[in-house]
Amino acid sequence: MKNGIRFTAERMVFMDEMFWMDIDGPDSIERLASEFCPHLGKDSFFDL
Repeated sequence: MKNGIRFTAERMVFMDEMFWMDIDGPDSIERLASEFCPHLGKDSFFDL
C-alpha cells in the first residue's frame, strides 16, 4: 500500500441497542469499495 492508510468496512446492527460491527478490513479503500459497493441498492446488501 502506497500511503499506509487502512480502512475497515462496518455495518450498523440493531439488536437490543444499535452498534457498528466490523465486517472486513483493515485494507485499502479501493479493495473494500470493490467488495461492497456493488451491493448498494440490491437485496444482497442485507446479506453482508
